[in-house]
Amino acid sequence: MTFPAITRRFPALALLAVATLVASGCALDRLPRIDPSGDRILLFPSDEPAPPVAAAPGVTPPPVAGIAPPAPNAVAPPVLAEERGCFLSRLLCGPTVVGPAVGQPVVGQPVPVNSDRVTITPERVLAPVGSEVIVRAGLCQASGYLLTNERIEWSLGRQGVGQFVTLGSRGEGDPLRLPWHRPSKVDNEYAIGYTSPVHRCLRRHSADPLDDVQIRPGDAWVSVTSPAEGTSYVTAFAPGVADWASRTTTAVIYWIDAQWQLPPSTTVPAGQPHPLTTTITRKSDGAPIAGWIVQYEVSGAGGAALGYEAGQTAEAVTDNQGRATITVNPTDDGPGTATVNIKIVRPENAGAGGGPRVTVGEGVASVTWATDAIQPGLPPIGSPPLGSQPPGSQPPTFEPPINQPPPVSPQPVGQPSLDVRLERLTPDPILLGDPVRYKIIVRNTGTADARQIVIKSSFDAGLSNEYDTQGKSEIVYDQMSDLAPGESDSIDVDFDTLQEGTRVVDVSVTAIGVQGPYDRQTFQVEALQPDPPQLDVRMVSGPRYVEGQPNDPQEIRGVVENRGSAPATNVIVRVRIDRSLRISLFEEAVGRETVDALGDGGYEWRLPELPAGSRRVFRLQCEFLQPTRESRIVMEVTADGGYAGADEARFEILPRAGAGPGTGPPAGLGLSLSTQTPSVRAGTSSTLSIFMENTGTAVERDVIVDLLLPPGLQANVARIVAPTAAQRVENALRFDPLAQLPPGAREAILVPFDAVQPGAYTIQARIYSAGDAEPRGQSIQSIQLRVDPR
Repeated sequence: MTFPAITRRFPALALLAVATLVASGCALDRLPRIDPSGDRILLFPSDEPAPPVAAAPGVTPPPVAGIAPPAPNAVAPPVLAEERGCFLSRLLCGPTVVGPAVGQPVVGQPVPVNSDRVTITPERVLAPVGSEVIVRAGLCQASGYLLTNERIEWSLGRQGVGQFVTLGSRGEGDPLRLPWHRPSKVDNEYAIGYTSPVHRCLRRHSADPLDDVQIRPGDAWVSVTSPAEGTSYVTAFAPGVADWASRTTTAVIYWIDAQWQLPPSTTVPAGQPHPLTTTITRKSDGAPIAGWIVQYEVSGAGGAALGYEAGQTAEAVTDNQGRATITVNPTDDGPGTATVNIKIVRPENAGAGGGPRVTVGEGVASVTWATDAIQPGLPPIGSPPLGSQPPGSQPPTFEPPINQPPPVSPQPVGQPSLDVRLERLTPDPILLGDPVRYKIIVRNTGTADARQIVIKSSFDAGLSNEYDTQGKSEIVYDQMSDLAPGESDSIDVDFDTLQEGTRVVDVSVTAIGVQGPYDRQTFQVEALQPDPPQLDVRMVSGPRYVEGQPNDPQEIRGVVENRGSAPATNVIVRVRIDRSLRISLFEEAVGRETVDALGDGGYEWRLPELPAGSRRVFRLQCEFLQPTRESRIVMEVTADGGYAGADEARFEILPRAGAGPGTGPPAGLGLSLSTQTPSVRAGTSSTLSIFMENTGTAVERDVIVDLLLPPGLQANVARIVAPTAAQRVENALRFDPLAQLPPGAREAILVPFDAVQPGAYTIQARIYSAGDAEPRGQSIQSIQLRVDPR
């Protein structure tokens, strides 16, 4: 016989194991199906272990379906004394059997397997939010024994919920454990543990010792919790297992947050149908849970049927008040009793990570039909309502949140039962100041007339109602007519909106014998939309100007004003000119504005925003190049929202004094230079604008422009915009000859450049015509540019 590693390390333990173990196979013991500590940790019905192989004579094994504890009159099969509480645990790993009273394993014979593998328990478990579930894993040898001091890595699936709380013990009692083989919780979703070399008892420090958990030699463990509903996926990985198919295993924990109130058993008049209502709420805050399933089933020949289809089984889904109601109909008018089994079922895909449909609670209610039962309107005969939670815990007490009504108890037979609903009649969008109309619908779902109905509606401070004369944000209506069973009535209520944001309206209804039906609606009040921007564009100039020489500029202004109540965004201002003019900036752009030179000699400004009531003045330097009866400067403006506007200045350019009629500028080629701003910062980019024109009366041919940039400025040749290509000639840029430049024609060249070094620089350009044998019409212009440090 081959002993496991632990027997070689501890001979005394080996002798004890031989004396005490019963044979077992490879699977870790499972947590109790019902935790006696009250933590309500539940195994899935599909994972229920089989009943014990051997039972005491005369003992009937309990059922394994569902999650309710055995009936009080059921006799549980015997459970080994050593399985109760924390006693010396087994050294073998193998398939186990769970006794119904405690849920501890009964170990069987070892079952050989082909290779080492990782085992985990529990594999699937249902637990309430906020509780702490202990998950154990181990490395099971092919011989059927657990190995100690083996590394187990724990990880929590990010697609689910939950977090690790506590990691398994360090195993200080093992002298052979290496110092670096110590458990480590890396974060709330990843931890490194080791299988224990010694037995340990995890005590929850409760009054019941049966909730203690055994950690056997060869067990690694971790505890998991979750504050919210959903699913946790806990994976155990053993790097010491060579077979990849056997080195990982996963446990699934489904977290629930629910409590329920079952209908009471009662006595009603013979032949009278009776409604059964189960109410389900959240344990954490008392809020009703909608969409859960309640299954009703008449057991045996109870002389009754369920619902309108008169069947023996029926399902009801909880409404927005957490109530699921079914009607029990007697099959005749005589006396009798019907026993109805009730199951609470959580639907599929509840919470983060989803989960399967599963039964979480059970109960029983009976309806007795008697010929001498008390007439409707008086308290019913029968037991009080049965409060219930998941098995294993006491019914909790909780305070409902503000404005949240407590769960409604089902009404007895012969009593009215009201349902109230809010329906908004005003569609979205709702702007601040708009009236909002609601319809309040009240329906009697009980079995008696609803009398003296009172409707109370409360609302937040962002709303008002003309009948709220005391300013309590509450109105009461008590003029509704009595409602017979199945009847409904409604009233309309108007509210004025005072504040933007989320607004809340609550409504509740009472009547004789009825308390608590309630509904709430919310809606959004949007802020008033401001008026769209209203831009006004004006050009300001004199009626006449005299033809001037270069360097004798005159000022013309453009004004853009926002006369609306909202800011104008992405404002673009463009200035275009006639050929008889030349303009340049009178002052550099300020703020976050961006200005660019256009190819036709104009400029374009970009303003991120022009606030309401503000204006911008654009001052331009104008040179009047030749006399004309009408010259124009056009300013165009666009902005977000589809706005577009324009204005123009029209004026006359008079000849200089002493010049005859029709005298124009001296014949020849003209050249002008300008930059976006007179100064730039080192490391930034800017653009140089060059305008060449023919001011003569004859066509100029093969027009050439040379540009000289100082060393502190570097031209971006690839981005130059010009009628001809540019070539580098020594330390200058030379533009290929322009075939012809007609009289009065004007061409633009845009040269982007980078400011490399700080300093004051002179930019120089030359224009001439190479169409004749000798260059002629030469003109040289220069401008100054300052490059500031970064």
